Amino acid sequence: SPQADVHATAPVLVAALVWPPDPVRELRHRLERLRQQLAADFAEIASSLAAGGGVSSAQLEDVRAHSREAVRDVFELAPARRALRLSPLRRPDRPVVIELEDRINLAARLYRHARSIARDVADLAVQSGTLAAATRHLADAADRALNGLDPRPPLERAAAALATPPAG
Repeated sequence: SPQADVHATAPVLVAALVWPPDPVRELRHRLERLRQQLAADFAEIASSLAAGGGVSSAQLEDVRAHSREAVRDVFELAPARRALRLSPLRRPDRPVVIELEDRINLAARLYRHARSIARDVADLAVQSGTLAAATRHLADAADRALNGLDPRPPLERAAAALATPPAG
């Protein structure tokens, strides 16, 4: 009956207003996952550069899959914004959500570059301690940026490592 439908829906509506979804918690969780995956993927690329032999097809596919997940996370930002608009209790979270959105967008952009680097390492199968060190510095810079810290020190170390001529 229509009256039963109203009675069944009322608690759901009240619960949504009293306990609305927490977009900050969800976005923090997504950002942390992206940060950890990006660090692990950069570490694999650096290891491949240090050892030679290139990035394996399985490693390359992992980077591609993580990159696609990062893009999906960007598309999921709209529901977080909508949750803020619909819940008066969540409106004070707006500045935090905006900051997290920026960092999730940054992670997706960084993944495009990580994918490109992995593809180049897979194609070239080069062994270079210098490139491995520079990649580790890039990983550190990415991690710092995704944590809201200044990425310049590790970027400067990467540039210095690349500017130093190889020994021998």
